[in-house]
Order: sequence, then C-alpha cells, then structure tokens
Amino acid sequence: MNVVKPINILSDGGSENKGELLSWINNIQAPPVIIKITLQTKDFLFTNSISENTHSIYKTEFLHGKYSLNEKTHLKDLARFVDYYNHHRYPTDLFGLTPFEVVNGKIPDKNHFKEKIQEARKNRVLVNQQWKSFKGM
Repeated sequence: MNVVKPINILSDGGSENKGELLSWINNIQAPPVIIKITLQTKDFLFTNSISENTHSIYKTEFLHGKYSLNEKTHLKDLARFVDYYNHHRYPTDLFGLTPFEVVNGKIPDKNHFKEKIQEARKNRVLVNQQWKSFKGM
C-alpha cells in the first residue's frame, strides 16, 4: 500500500508564508500538508530570520529591486550574489572585514577604524571652520 507522508512546513507566520505559498502547494498537488505557524519559543529556538535577512539583502542591496528574467539569469544572479556576499560586502558587525576573511581566520576588531574616524572628525571641524570664515567674507 502506498502511503503518502505529509509535508510539514514550519513557519514564523510571516506574510510570505500565506496566500501564495498555499496556492502553490495546492497547484503542485502536494500530499496532505500540515502547516505549523510558530514564532521563536523555548521549544523552537530557531527561526528562519537569517535566511530571510539574506534574501532581503539579495533583493534590495544586490538586485536593487529588479527581478531575474528567467531561470538561467536567476542562477547566474545567485552565483554572483554568493561572490558579492562573501567577498565584496562588509557587514558592520565585521568591522571592515568580509565574511570570507572572517571564515578564514581574521578576527573582527571594533577599533580597526578608530584612528580614521578620529582623523575624519578633526578634518570635519577644520572644514566647518573654513566654511564659516568663507561665508563671513
């Protein structure tokens, strides 16, 4: 006897998990589906917020709101995104390092830009003073 096992979908209740998701499941004639909508709880400590954040970076920062035209360009875009994300993006919490550099052993240093920031602060004061004296002429 062929018994179809249900697909269990664990969701954080975000809007992307309603409407279109259920329509898609019905469209592909999936086996019976159990949808468990949950938020982070003591029983389930992990959510998909990391993947959602990465997807948001992909859509907004990398694609700038554009869409992939077809599957071929989408796969190329994803490959370029992985390179961008790992080698050319500098998350603030890595203090001037890329994720690839951290994975390969570099340690983020919160004081890495301290001298540059102090120098920029001094220069900004000088520029503002020059502007004030120029306007007073």
